[in-house]
Amino acid sequence: DHRIIREAFGQLHDYRRSFARSPRLAILLPHRPLKRALEFLKHFSVAAIWPVPGGAFYDSRGGMLSRDLRAVYLARER
Repeated sequence: DHRIIREAFGQLHDYRRSFARSPRLAILLPHRPLKRALEFLKHFSVAAIWPVPGGAFYDSRGGMLSRDLRAVYLARER
């Protein structure tokens, strides 16, 4: 879990160099990360997004990012 998050974190920061402005960063994960991982990501202002039962998603910013992701997911299901 920690290794995957570290790799994703590094990849996000590598991609970030390609943007003129700094985008908000988030990592989409297959399940809720451990508290330690969430604290690591929060320290660097990176959000985590993961699926929850019922086809919804949740994120480490209280749902702020996952609402948009859910809309995209539902559109693909149609």
